[in-house]
Amino acid sequence: MLSAKNYITTKWSGGTTTQLYIYPEDADYGERNFFWRVSTAHIDEETSVFTALPGIQRWILPITGDLDLDIAGEHVHLTPLQTCCFDGGLPIRSSGRIQDFNLMLSEGWEGTVEVLEVQRNLRLKRGFYYLPPEQGDVRVIMTDDEGREVIAVQGNCIYVEEGEKEAVFDKPCKIIFIDVNKRY
Repeated sequence: MLSAKNYITTKWSGGTTTQLYIYPEDADYGERNFFWRVSTAHIDEETSVFTALPGIQRWILPITGDLDLDIAGEHVHLTPLQTCCFDGGLPIRSSGRIQDFNLMLSEGWEGTVEVLEVQRNLRLKRGFYYLPPEQGDVRVIMTDDEGREVIAVQGNCIYVEEGEKEAVFDKPCKIIFIDVNKRY
């Protein structure tokens, strides 16, 4: 499980971004030597220009508020928790002050981003899970590989590298699930 103490927050032209996880773990976003990266961003400017990332496939979904994207002249309107996938090398302008969630995939990797509605129990399969803090206080109880109880709270990430884990949520919520695989 990853928590805020593991995250790295930096500024960009439209606001701030918080790196939740990068793979491999010794990769550096600035050097673009990652295979995949998960982050959230606060877009503080009403309009902004995204950083050009040639060779990177990007997934984005607003967590709060509506987001309008102009992706190389094509208009896309997203409401909270609606996903969009695009080529990071294209010119992208955004409109809307929001918080969003991002997945970046380098060449040779593929992935999907889904929003799961959880009532109480969820079997966590291999993948990456994020509990958006905007839905209030949500607690998840599960056991680690040694059988010890682990508690996750909103804003935390759960990365299941292999196998499955049974998780119990203390109230219904939405959780963002990312499935990433090496393509070749």
